[in-house]
Parts: sequence; structure tokens; C-alpha cells
Amino acid sequence: MLKNKIIISVLVLILAVGIIVCYKMIQKSQGQKGWKEITVEVVVGDDINKITFKTNKTMLGEALDEQKLVKTMSSAYGRYVVGVKDLKKNDGSFIEADFEKNGTFWFIYINEAAAEVGIDDYAIKDGDVIRFELQGGNE
Repeated sequence: MLKNKIIISVLVLILAVGIIVCYKMIQKSQGQKGWKEITVEVVVGDDINKITFKTNKTMLGEALDEQKLVKTMSSAYGRYVVGVKDLKKNDGSFIEADFEKNGTFWFIYINEAAAEVGIDDYAIKDGDVIRFELQGGNE
């Protein structure tokens, strides 16, 4: 009898922890509402240029589109970045990556960690730093 009560208590505790974890994950995935300030860095070789702006968008892809900072292509897995605005020239031109042509691609870091999701699946938070780093190429 005591053994059954212990098992039930442990199961209830595991269920409660699971509910709390799921709630936190859902909250995190919904992102912050309201205005947020984010910084976008563009790294090409040793050259680092950045722009900081405020947005009321929830998802990173929406904020980047709003600022016209990226060119994207669509795939079965969602959009991926093929061009990032050249912040150094500041003339509206884009630095483009072409993996098939020259082996280059844009690697994305979010707050110094490799992005685990695409731009349309990341819920931005105030103070985020998004880094686009041009990598690869025929060296």
C-alpha cells in the first residue's frame, strides 16, 4: 500500500514538472510582445558592420523583412538567407551567398550561439544580437 502511494506521488510530481516545462516552452516560443531593440551584425572576413533598430514584430524573419535586411529563398524546410544588406556600403545593395556557385553560405548566430532554428521560427527578445557570418567559399 505504501509502495503504491510512493509510486503515485512520484508520477504526480513528474507530471507537474512536465506541465511546467511545457508551459515555459510555449511561453518562450511566443516571444515578447511590444517593442524590442535588436542588433544585426554582418560579418564578411574581418569586416564587421552592424545596425541596431526597434521593432514590434515577434519573429526574426518579420523584423528582418520589415527593415529590408535580407534576401531569402524558400525550400521545403522554410526560408533561408541568400543575401544580407551590405551595411558597409549602405547603398541598398546585398552581399549574396551562393553555395552551388562558390561554396558560400550565411551562418546565423543568435546571442553568440549558433542558431537552432530558421529566421521565421525564432521569437525575438529585447536586446538580441543576430550575427550573419559569410562562410565557406573556394579558398
